[in-house]
Amino acid sequence: MSLSIQKFIGLSLHPTCGGHFAFRSVLIFPNVLIPEYRESVPPSILSAHEEVREALEKFNYNWKDSGFRDFGNPTTRYSTTQMEFFGRPVAERWEVLRPWIEGGAKDID
Repeated sequence: MSLSIQKFIGLSLHPTCGGHFAFRSVLIFPNVLIPEYRESVPPSILSAHEEVREALEKFNYNWKDSGFRDFGNPTTRYSTTQMEFFGRPVAERWEVLRPWIEGGAKDID
């Protein structure tokens, strides 16, 4: 009997926006020093170990349904159109954007 160790891709939970996993950019200023800067401790959104595992499983195994975004009781949510966009493979995302580009964002939430 072999035991496999599952490795999860990490998930970030924002206190008001819920789960997300893409950090789009980082700006590095090697010559800028801020001596008084102190790194803040991020809030712990989920407290129970089982809830953390459930969020990671939901994200790693079912990310297309966006259910991982609901952990932590977010108060701000993606629109239906945004959820459809993020749930599609990259090659199919243009079809979600096409009405905005060609028709000017009418009838899109």
